[in-house]
Amino acid sequence: MSLCDFCGIRIVWGTTPDGKRIPLDPRAPVYRFDRTNDTALLIPLSDEDEGTRPYMVSHFSTCSKVTRKGQAKLPLGPGGQPVKTS
Repeated sequence: MSLCDFCGIRIVWGTTPDGKRIPLDPRAPVYRFDRTNDTALLIPLSDEDEGTRPYMVSHFSTCSKVTRKGQAKLPLGPGGQPVKTS
């Protein structure tokens, strides 16, 4: 396990079928969807299971500090405008 450089939570690194590394969120809630009756069942997670369960969500979709395009979000200043920090 390692920590996300942007938000600091624990992540697991995986490899996609085309060989690219992808950060995975081992704590994000994952549901099994049953199409026959439209029910969503939460796949339970205990602290012992973290990083070992077979289904994980891409951390790009759960990180509070990264946009959908994988870019770090800039802090917002007065009026809600992004502020560059350099």
